[in-house]
This record gives sequence, structure tokens and C-alpha cells, in this order.
Amino acid sequence: MATIMVADEHDEVQRLLSHMVARVGHTPVLWTAAQSEALHGFEALLVEPARPGCFRFAQAARSTRPELPIVCVSIYPPTPDVRALGCVVHLLKPFSLSELESALEQALLAPSAGNTPAAR
Repeated sequence: MATIMVADEHDEVQRLLSHMVARVGHTPVLWTAAQSEALHGFEALLVEPARPGCFRFAQAARSTRPELPIVCVSIYPPTPDVRALGCVVHLLKPFSLSELESALEQALLAPSAGNTPAAR
């Protein structure tokens, strides 16, 4: 399975997402604002783009690694700025474990990042 960077500025949400990533068979890595320079060592990014620090991290990741698959998870629909990240999937909270599993599979199978974002 894959290593997935989980980025959310709320610790409890990040831990929940991390647990969900592990439940579907992937290895989660927790993002912290202090490690915003760490843009390698993971195969996909699961990010809450409504959080400013996470959004900036996703922008830096996209700039440095244009091929990186990004899955956005948010209570908000995608804005033009979020669409510009080229998320493979945009999941609206709340979502099920099976929806997250499907989104991660889709992201990891994507030929390259920057595909047309899909909202679920």
C-alpha cells in the first residue's frame, strides 16, 4: 500500500483521518506546520484545504511535485483556489470509510495529478 500525508490543522481531525487511512490499508504520515518543507516521502496527500496552513502546504507540494495526487477533504465545496490545486478527488465531509478508500485508490491510480477535480 501507499504512504499518505495527512494534513489538517485540527489535531483531533488529523488523528481521525490518519486512523481512517490506516484502516483502509495505507500508512499515514502526520503533517505539522513545522515540517512544511518536507515535500517528499509520501505518495499522496490528503488535505483539508480550508485550513490556511494546510492549503499553503498543498500549494507548495503541487509546485514542487506536480505529479503528486492530492485528495481534498472539506466541509466546503471546492473554491477556484482549491480547484487550482488539481485535486484528484474532493470529498465533502462527512464521508464514509469506503468513500475515502475509493478516493485514495482513484488518486493512487491517477496517471498524473491535475486531473479534473471530482466532488463527491
